[in-house]
Amino acid sequence: MATFSFSSLSGAWMRRRAQTSERWRALSLRERRLVLVAALLVGLFLVLRLLVTPAWQQWQQARTALPLAQAQYSQIQALTQASRALQGQRTGQLDEEAQYALLESSLRQAGLAAQLHRGETGVQIDWEPGRSSLILDWLVQLPALTRLQPVELELVRQQDESGSWIPGLVSGHAVLQREQQP
Repeated sequence: MATFSFSSLSGAWMRRRAQTSERWRALSLRERRLVLVAALLVGLFLVLRLLVTPAWQQWQQARTALPLAQAQYSQIQALTQASRALQGQRTGQLDEEAQYALLESSLRQAGLAAQLHRGETGVQIDWEPGRSSLILDWLVQLPALTRLQPVELELVRQQDESGSWIPGLVSGHAVLQREQQP
């Protein structure tokens, strides 16, 4: 049965280290520099591959997942406000004129520039470029405030003169319909 000893391991390690040192000294200055540059490149590759690339991929995933999370958050807020509205439900219903006036004033109060167009079953809103967070916050409070439900929403990201996207700046339109009475 073979026995293992650390002294034989350290002896082998010392011999290997001496051989490597001897080989290193045998290399010319140019070869040493080349080996060091190669080792630096390998080290840089490993750092990029093991540290930077996973962080970059996670950042890219977060960029695509963030709008989805914001939309889900807005839906949760809308459901929460709808629930609160149902708990303290108003007895009367707004007529079309009052609904339209309330819609215009709520857009102004939210700081949104938009044109309203009346339809048979609701209202179409065309937004001028504005902050997406303001539009989404306004849409969340909409059902409890006016008894109108968004049935169509299209937001388009805005670009500057060079064609780059402007973060958080959108324009678009929405179609709102009146809630159906049971």
